[in-house]
Amino acid sequence: MNARCVHAESSVVDREPCGKSIQPPRLRAAIVALLALLGTSVAFGQTAPRGPAADGRAIYRDACAACHGLDGKGMPSDEVGTLVAVPDFTNCRFTSAERTKDWSAVIRGGGPARGFSRVMPAFGDALTDDEIRLAIGHIRTFCTVSRWPAGDLNFPRPLATEKAFPENETVFAFSTPLQDSDTAEMRIIYERRLGSRGQVEAAVPFAARQIGDQWYRGLGDVSTGYKQLLLESGRSGTLVSAGTALTFPTGKEQYGLGTRLTVLETSALAGQRMGPAFAHGQAGFEFPLNVASTPNEVFWRGALGIVLTPGVDGRTWSPMLELTGHREFEYGDPIRWDLLPQLQVSLSRRRHVAATAGARIPVGGPARPATAMVSLTWDWFEGGLMEGWR
Repeated sequence: MNARCVHAESSVVDREPCGKSIQPPRLRAAIVALLALLGTSVAFGQTAPRGPAADGRAIYRDACAACHGLDGKGMPSDEVGTLVAVPDFTNCRFTSAERTKDWSAVIRGGGPARGFSRVMPAFGDALTDDEIRLAIGHIRTFCTVSRWPAGDLNFPRPLATEKAFPENETVFAFSTPLQDSDTAEMRIIYERRLGSRGQVEAAVPFAARQIGDQWYRGLGDVSTGYKQLLLESGRSGTLVSAGTALTFPTGKEQYGLGTRLTVLETSALAGQRMGPAFAHGQAGFEFPLNVASTPNEVFWRGALGIVLTPGVDGRTWSPMLELTGHREFEYGDPIRWDLLPQLQVSLSRRRHVAATAGARIPVGGPARPATAMVSLTWDWFEGGLMEGWR
């Protein structure tokens, strides 16, 4: 970045009428005043931030354009002098996915601050926090399609409640009862974003069940789904989506690995930023399609959480609390309530790999055992599973 210029205001020394000389006391006073003014100007040039005219465009031009280009498309690698490709800021898929804090960390500490290339230098000593914020604001103007939701609305994923934000990630979820552990399940969930607001997903469970002295293992009931973001407001921090999913009876019911039901699920999803905190909500219906005697079901889920970062660029810790309920459409059928306290921790420097641990605790309805739940979330759009750790 170019060094800041020191602007000294000119001073005017009143002169005596022509033919008269300045008296020594007045001369000394003028010299003292001039030196004081120059000293103040030098101090101002060294410590004061840029003036109002130095907006994000000017900061980007001075600090970033040499590598990233004035148009944001990135200079050719041979001109930059590196084999690492310079990102294209006009690619909305890339620009919108990042959170402001992650942009700031990379600009302040360089690529290694988030497990990226060392080719990206650190500007923490050259730019103030306000200047970094202005530069990020200008960088985001290179994406000219407003339908892409801001990455700041991509809140941490709870264990049960689905997110309204469309994702590119894979989740490995494991659950088992805390008492009488005769069942266990691992579910692999793959989510892929379509365009700016769509998402397709597939969930493949693998279950184990003990019947007598024999353990049975195999594929559970596979499901596929689609989610569409309907409303997004960066100003109010609100997301609203609609989703649908279809579950197929691929697991063997006789071994307790699945059901014989083909189930259609529809739901509405919402996300809300509340200062440093966030909330998720989901409500919907399940309709068994192949067995007429099976009742339909209504369900609702909600989660509250907060993102904590003890260090400036350290791990993120996200304690969350979920409350879920579901009820079958039968007369007198009780509501089954569950409470899910949990904690999510980012593992990689890039924060694209995170682990969540918690428990599902029944708090209403028929007696059921508490269940331990653990998940590993990998945002593969940010890089490979083994990338960005150092």
